[in-house]
Amino acid sequence: APEPAAGPHGPQHPAGPQHPAGPQHPAGPQHPAERPWVPPEAQPALPPKPRELLPGAQQGEWDDWTHWNAAADRPRRGLRLGLVAALLVGAVATAGGLALRAIDRPDPTPATTGTTDGPDAAASQPGLEATTAARAALLDLLDARAAAVLAKDKAAYLATMDPKATGFRARQSKAFDSLIELPLRSWEYAVTVADPFELPADRRIALGTSAWTVEVALRYELDGFDQAKSRLKLYYTVVQRNGRWYIASDRDGADTGRSSQVGLWDLGKITVVRGTHSLVLGLRSTAQLRPFAVEADAAVPRVTKIWGSDWPAKVIIVVPNSQSQMERLAGVDEGYYDQIAAVTRRENGRDSDESAGDRVIINPSLWAQLGSYGRRVVMTHEITHVATHDASGSTPTWLSEGFADYVAYVGVPVSVPVIGQDLFASVRRGRLPRTLPTSRDFAPSNDRLAEAYEGAWLACKLLADRYGEDQLVKFYRMVGEADGIDEADEVDQAFQSVFELTTKKFTGQWRSYLRDLAE
Repeated sequence: APEPAAGPHGPQHPAGPQHPAGPQHPAGPQHPAERPWVPPEAQPALPPKPRELLPGAQQGEWDDWTHWNAAADRPRRGLRLGLVAALLVGAVATAGGLALRAIDRPDPTPATTGTTDGPDAAASQPGLEATTAARAALLDLLDARAAAVLAKDKAAYLATMDPKATGFRARQSKAFDSLIELPLRSWEYAVTVADPFELPADRRIALGTSAWTVEVALRYELDGFDQAKSRLKLYYTVVQRNGRWYIASDRDGADTGRSSQVGLWDLGKITVVRGTHSLVLGLRSTAQLRPFAVEADAAVPRVTKIWGSDWPAKVIIVVPNSQSQMERLAGVDEGYYDQIAAVTRRENGRDSDESAGDRVIINPSLWAQLGSYGRRVVMTHEITHVATHDASGSTPTWLSEGFADYVAYVGVPVSVPVIGQDLFASVRRGRLPRTLPTSRDFAPSNDRLAEAYEGAWLACKLLADRYGEDQLVKFYRMVGEADGIDEADEVDQAFQSVFELTTKKFTGQWRSYLRDLAE
C-alpha cells in the first residue's frame, strides 16, 4: 500500500527564506564579498548624499563608521524585491556605501601602551583620533580571528578573546574544534553596525568604561559547494585590557533582541560526509549521516531532469541532533517546527541579501518517522527550492510550493486522492476554494494548512497535465524573472504569455478540476 503523505508545510520566515516540509505530507516546505571596514582616511570616495541607510538607521546618524559595499558592482542573481522592500533596503545593495548606526556614548578607548581597565584613557586625545584608533584595533582583532580559523590555529583564535571571560572562552574553544572540520574556502568578518545596543548596567560595571558593542557579519564559503558567501549576524562586546582589545562576549545583546546567529559548530562536534552531489554536515556519526547523502544524491538528478541543468546541482544538508537545535539554526522560536521534517534556508543574515548559501536543515526526530517515500518526497521538495531559488524572486507562494511538490511527487507511487485527501474532503463538505492559495494560507497557524499545499500542488499538476511540464517550468521562470513590483500583474502576464490564459480563467479551471477530483 502506498505510504501516507507527509503533513503541513511551514511558511516563509522573516529571518530568511524558509521552506519547511512537514511529516504528514511527503513534500517538504514549504517555503516559509563584502570588504571589511577601513578607517576613513583609507576609504574610497563615497557617493554624494543622500546615502542609503542600513535597516534601522536614521537620517543624520552618519558618522565616520562608513562601510563600503563591495557588492555594489556585482549584478543581482535573480532575487527580486517587492517595491516596499526595494525602497527600504534593496538600494543598499546597489548604492556605493552603507550608513552605520552610532549611539551617543563616550568614544571607546584606543589601544595605547599602559592603559588599564579603568576610566577612558583617551580623554586627552581628540575624539576622532580615539575612535579611529579603537576601530582600527577592532579590525585587526577580527582579521586575526579569521586568519586563525583558516590556519586552524587554536591558540591564536583564543588569543582574541577576553582572558577574564572564562565561560565565553570555553564555549569558543569547543566551537573552534568543531568549525575547523568544515571544508572552508573563506572565512571573514566585517563590521556592520557600531553600538547596536547598550550594555546592561551590571555588565558595564563589570567590564569598565572601555567596553563597547558591535554588530559583525561573519561570511564564509564551503569549498566546492557554496556559490556565494553565507552570512551570519553576530553581536560582540569588545573590551580593552592592559592596552589590548579583546572580544568579551557574543551574548550581551540577547535581552534586547540582538542575539548572535548560531552555526552548527556552536552546537557540537561536526562530522562531514561527502556525496556525489551533496555535503552533509551533522552532529552524528558518519554511518548515521551517510543515508542523508544517499537521499540527496538521488534527489538532485530528479530535480535537474525537470528544472534543467542551469544550477550547480550541489546541496548542503545540515543534520542537528534535535528539533530544538534545528530551530536555533533557523532562527525561529522553540516549537515553531513541531510538524516540520526539514527546512531550506538561505543563510544570509537579512532578507535582502541574495549572496548566500542554501542549507537544507533536517529535523531528525520527525525525519525518523518518515517512510522511504516520505523521505524521498521531502528531500526532493527541499532540493527543488535550492535549484529554483535564484529564479523565485517574484514567485507567489502557491507557485513555489506547488512546483516543489510537483517535482517531488513525480515517480512516487502515491495516488492523487491520497495526496490531496484533506482538500478533497473539504471540497466534499462544500468548501471549494474561491482563489488560489495566498501567502496567508501558508501561515503555520492556519488549521487548513495542508489544504493550501495540496491546492498549490494540484494547480501545478493541472498546468503540467494540460499544457506540458516544459510549459510549467517556462511559466515558473517567467514569473520569477519579473521585477517584483506588482506580483499579481506579473503572474497574469506570464499566464497570458505561456498559456494564453488569465489568472482568473485559470483559477476557474482549477476550481472545476478540484470539484471533479473530489467527486
